[in-house]
Amino acid sequence: MIFRHELGENLTFLGISVKGEAHLKTDKPNQDAIGFNSIDGAFVIAVSDGLGSCNHSQIGAQKAVSLCNDIFIEIIDEQISFKPENIVKRFLALWNVSFPEVVAKEYSATLKAVFLKNNELIAISAGDGLLLIRIDNTVHALGNEGGGFINETDCLSYGMNPDIFKTARIEKVKGAFVFICTDGVSNTISEGCEHKLVEEAASIEDIHELRAEIENMLIEMSKYNSDDKTIGLVKYE
Repeated sequence: MIFRHELGENLTFLGISVKGEAHLKTDKPNQDAIGFNSIDGAFVIAVSDGLGSCNHSQIGAQKAVSLCNDIFIEIIDEQISFKPENIVKRFLALWNVSFPEVVAKEYSATLKAVFLKNNELIAISAGDGLLLIRIDNTVHALGNEGGGFINETDCLSYGMNPDIFKTARIEKVKGAFVFICTDGVSNTISEGCEHKLVEEAASIEDIHELRAEIENMLIEMSKYNSDDKTIGLVKYE
């Protein structure tokens, strides 16, 4: 189990990733990746899941998370404007030069990412998993696509269509609670219980108690699902 948490001014980040039983038995790497960065009250959080059918998908997942951080730095430096379409366009440009075209499909992955700047939030989603944002007792959902095979369009791959991305832009997000996860988690949550899960997690104020709850949940999920499981949370207060 990989654990990371950070505390900053008005920000709390918690990330937990667990290698699935299937990969433990075959001595394969965890194909999920998670990243977080914050600068002057702005932040980015990203979770990516490498496709199991691709030979180097764990590298693709790590690259997807890394590119989100690169774009975040460019946003802070005002090299690109803070708009969903600009973030997606920039991500596509960076992704398409990250791997040789002839083997690019072997790095395919999904992506969930949330960027925040000046009390405004932009979320992008490509592929399966969950991206949920709780603001003022309302839970907003972005993207919960299924599938994820290399021959489908709902994953990051060379020359991908921008339309695979779902985006959202929300203003005045003080007090937001962000929950993102890979499909190893989302496929194990009972249908219709996603919002309740986020509400319960958001209500836990102590970071250590929240960590314990998430860890226990992932351990329980591992009894029924052998996939890698990754959860990222941000409290913006």
